[in-house]
Amino acid sequence: MTERAGPPRGDARDVELADEAERVRAWLADQLDSVELSTAQFPVEAEEQAAELERLAVEIGDEHLQLRSLLVQADVKGRAGQSVASGRVLRSVNRWANAHDDQYLLARSHRLLGSFFGTLGDDVAFLEHAMQSVELLAEGARKALRADHLSSLGIAQGRLGAPEEGRASFAEAERLAAELGDSYRQVLIVNNVAYLEYQCGEPDRALTAVERLIGLAEEHGIELDPHYLDTIARVYLEVGRFAEAEEILSGMLVDGEAGRLGDADGVAEFTLTLAEVQRRRGATDEAEASLREVRELCEQRSLHGVLVRVHQEQAELYAVQGRFEEAFTEHKAFHRLSQQLRSDARLARARTLQTVFDYEQARRASERFEELAYRDPLTNLRNRRYVDTSLPTILESSDCESDVISVAFIDLDHFKRINDTLTHLVGDEVLRQFAALLADAAAEPSYVARMGGEEFLLVLPGADHEKAVRLVEELQERIRSYDWTPVTGDIPVRASMGLATALVRDTEQSDLLAEADRNVYAAKGAGRDRVIASDLSA
Repeated sequence: MTERAGPPRGDARDVELADEAERVRAWLADQLDSVELSTAQFPVEAEEQAAELERLAVEIGDEHLQLRSLLVQADVKGRAGQSVASGRVLRSVNRWANAHDDQYLLARSHRLLGSFFGTLGDDVAFLEHAMQSVELLAEGARKALRADHLSSLGIAQGRLGAPEEGRASFAEAERLAAELGDSYRQVLIVNNVAYLEYQCGEPDRALTAVERLIGLAEEHGIELDPHYLDTIARVYLEVGRFAEAEEILSGMLVDGEAGRLGDADGVAEFTLTLAEVQRRRGATDEAEASLREVRELCEQRSLHGVLVRVHQEQAELYAVQGRFEEAFTEHKAFHRLSQQLRSDARLARARTLQTVFDYEQARRASERFEELAYRDPLTNLRNRRYVDTSLPTILESSDCESDVISVAFIDLDHFKRINDTLTHLVGDEVLRQFAALLADAAAEPSYVARMGGEEFLLVLPGADHEKAVRLVEELQERIRSYDWTPVTGDIPVRASMGLATALVRDTEQSDLLAEADRNVYAAKGAGRDRVIASDLSA
């Protein structure tokens, strides 16, 4: 009789342990399904829970679940402004998911990388990652997950000027949220729709979305946070419902509610919007008081981004009050500081990318952002930062005593009339086409830069006075003869120019630019649409 061998010792226990691990794995996956989409509503709780889930995933040796937990924590860090810490995790998880063909982690990491690049201002990369995050979702992916990815895609599409595609993405995301009965996500999506329409200059569509937003919140008992209230107030402002906008903003700024704004940035933003509401309803004294308050707050807390827009609003207020000289001064300060702020932000993005990504990849992206830091985003011309870097180099690098340089300030005449009569969108198009005319006239090593607003600088290394005068007069004639009617109708586009020529060895940048600046103002004072030139090299 042959005896049948029994199972090896310990097999029953191994099976029991395997079953327990599988139960833990299923429970962890279920918990992550819930927590990974709660980071906007409950960030602190989500981060704490994800850290605990990560610990348990490590215990059972499940790398997929561990990385899902890390993505949740990276999401919270990114929302809190910790871009470097968040980006490092997102890059690592995305790389692991590619190597292991983990489609779920690829989809999620692309979704969050999109937001990462959106925060850095790279909207093209934002859209690329958002599109991949939707395409990579499995056919049977949870509706809540698909709604989240579609909503992110809608934001990216709106930022890149594709409102129809953005609307379609938001509509599908809202449909899924409604099927789930997820009223919080519905409110979030409709707020995004309202902001997209506001940004696209569609106030009636934006108002319709805002009314739906308010209705949903009331129907489901959802208290609207400052982010949503800001959208509502901005839309009310655009459609002329000033009293309602002011009521919302003032209500948030009272002592008991100000804490909901979170930090000084929130208070400053709401106060600045309030000043605009007050100006537009004609309460200039109240607007002045609000601006004074927000300016003081910005200076105390170093809120440079908000302070730039304070200068813009102050210029608008001065113009309404008929204080045109002061308005012009504030207007120039706004453009100078906004250009500086954009350049600083681009350099900061370059450094972030260098820290987060592989050297070669980061170097290429960093070089792109550094190049952008020296470019004006509207016209793609060089900017003031580039002038301040390159012009001293030109002046210091001359080896010949007879080397000359000419510079010309070029200022659009009556540009405010174009903005006020035909809207700022038309004004921007005028600036772009005007810049293209200037760029065509600046063959290397010459270049043209936008110094701010409607003011440009043409730098002509090696051009003597006679050559420079001929060049700017030809340029002025080209501006006069250009067909502006498709853009401005019967409003002409003209420019005043102030030219200065000097010996390189005898001049400082400040003196050369000051001479050209005096000449452009003389040209404006003499009737505009002309060139005033001086030769300091004679």
